Amino acid sequence: MQRPEKTIYWIGGSARAGKSTVANMLAERHGLHVFHTDNTWGERAAMATKEKQPFLYRVRNMTWDEIWSEPIELEVENYIKQQEEELGLLVKQVENLPYSQIVVEGVSVLPRILLDYPHIVTESIWLVASPQVIEKYYPGPDQWEDQARYSNHFTNEYALGRFLKRDQAFAEYVAEEAGKIKAPLIHVESPRVFEGLVDGLEKKLKLS
Repeated sequence: MQRPEKTIYWIGGSARAGKSTVANMLAERHGLHVFHTDNTWGERAAMATKEKQPFLYRVRNMTWDEIWSEPIELEVENYIKQQEEELGLLVKQVENLPYSQIVVEGVSVLPRILLDYPHIVTESIWLVASPQVIEKYYPGPDQWEDQARYSNHFTNEYALGRFLKRDQAFAEYVAEEAGKIKAPLIHVESPRVFEGLVDGLEKKLKLS
């Protein structure tokens, strides 16, 4: 049986920019199925091969201790390459979903999807948070109940610092890549009321 044509909205961008929140709100308003890429990272990691996705293949077996023992510049470089490798696997996951109207959100939704996989994009938008917004909405060290989840050797404060540096660098990367191909981009420069952000996204994604 031939699959029905899909309508797929893609929301990418940096951490703490409101991707999950606005995707959930859009889905509730318009009856869309929400696909949160964070929830299926393990599936994509399991699909990775050493030959085709070497960075994703490598990181899936690494501990946070091993990752944080490397210079932050190398971690950022590897993280970006990992996301680039994940994009093709993500597209396969979404293509196989049994839904006809979908909103996909997550950091793995890169602007290059418009170049590499235009056939699967109905509309798209990227949200990039400023360093101040990322830091404001990041969980503090006291909110991480299970330190062992991250590291056996580094403190929660150190872990938070690494996450912040990585995600701020990734935000700059996404903004630069979106700019190169003139992909639709919203800079989240200050804490925003998500209701207003969703109203604006509805127009940009042509949902209203």
